[in-house]
Amino acid sequence: MSDPLRQWMKEEGVWQLDLYNMLSNMDIVTKEDLRKLPEKRFNEVVKEAKTTGFMHAAELRAIYKNEPISKKEASPVQKSKTPKENKSEVTKNLKRVGGGGGALPTYLQSPKKKKDANKVDIREDEKEANNRDMMKRWMEKHQIWQKSLYDVFVKYNVSTPKDLVKMDESSFNDLLRDAKQNGLMGEKIDRLIGVRKNKSLEEIEASLEQKNKRYNDEKTKRTEHRTIETARANLKPWLEEHEIWQKSLLDVFVEFDCYSVNDFKALDEDTFEQFMVKTKHVGLMGNKPQTLRDLYLGKSSNNNQNKNNNASHNKNKPLTPHAETTKSAPKKSREEELSEVRGQLEPWMRKKGFWQKDLFEALFDKNVRRPSDLKNLSREDITELLHTCKLKGFIGKGPVTLEETWKQQTQK
Repeated sequence: MSDPLRQWMKEEGVWQLDLYNMLSNMDIVTKEDLRKLPEKRFNEVVKEAKTTGFMHAAELRAIYKNEPISKKEASPVQKSKTPKENKSEVTKNLKRVGGGGGALPTYLQSPKKKKDANKVDIREDEKEANNRDMMKRWMEKHQIWQKSLYDVFVKYNVSTPKDLVKMDESSFNDLLRDAKQNGLMGEKIDRLIGVRKNKSLEEIEASLEQKNKRYNDEKTKRTEHRTIETARANLKPWLEEHEIWQKSLLDVFVEFDCYSVNDFKALDEDTFEQFMVKTKHVGLMGNKPQTLRDLYLGKSSNNNQNKNNNASHNKNKPLTPHAETTKSAPKKSREEELSEVRGQLEPWMRKKGFWQKDLFEALFDKNVRRPSDLKNLSREDITELLHTCKLKGFIGKGPVTLEETWKQQTQK
């Protein structure tokens, strides 16, 4: 299959492999394509070609400007010495003087035949094929073989591994950018960078293994963080209700895969005993271990029992006049309770930047009577409140601040 670019470059005497590769990468096939280049870009191509040993810049410029290629003419002195019209006569005289023997002077000898262009093309094609096979074996060895990457190497005149190592940082960054645009991804990018730094295969593998380990560790940490947040949202209100909340206890719940109250109560007896041993190690003291055991067994905690006992004791105790007055006092209306609670919540909500009457009433309905009660709300409650804000047209930073305040309180 003929190659028009190669053909006219050889015919015009401007053939060079590096220049050919440059023009090919610019999608230049014919002379007309070359002439369409802006002059500034053409000058850059010539300059870059000269750095690779190109010696026919004048001829290439003549093709670009569509001018005839000028050939050097012989000086007048040279013309007087060897006029073509007197060549045969001089030859006869020399033969007459020398008796017909001996070699003619060099300038009278017949010009030597030029080398066969086809043979030169074949040798260059073979050289390119051998170089490609060598680079392919080397790239496969380092697990970076990719046809598009090899084409990028050709574009940047990287014909041997040493060429890649010797590249300056700016050129390598350009090469890497083109390689990524041509589909180089994942570990191949890291391996290419390692080869560029002249690292051995063992060093590259060790570096990749370390990078993968860091990624897996970070992924594990992110997963653990999500599971801890889930456990905190489900267990903290329950543990606070029974007055046994502490951060280290939450870590024990997570260690035993207990992310909810039901998970905790589903533990078998042997696992629960191991759980209790662990709680001692994290500093659970006083009545808290017994309270936790009662909760596991389904019994009421001591605090609740005391409350019930006090309630039953007070029930049988004769009422004092003050108690009778308190008991017979009328129940406050919703408006009165709202007014009373608003005195505590409104200044705090305005200071935090999420005051709105509808939101205040929604918090009131969620049994939030003072600022510290916000931490008792679940994620579902907060989501519902944010939805209420949206329906009531409450926009800006208010809803975001509400959610952030809730997170701060639940993380304490």
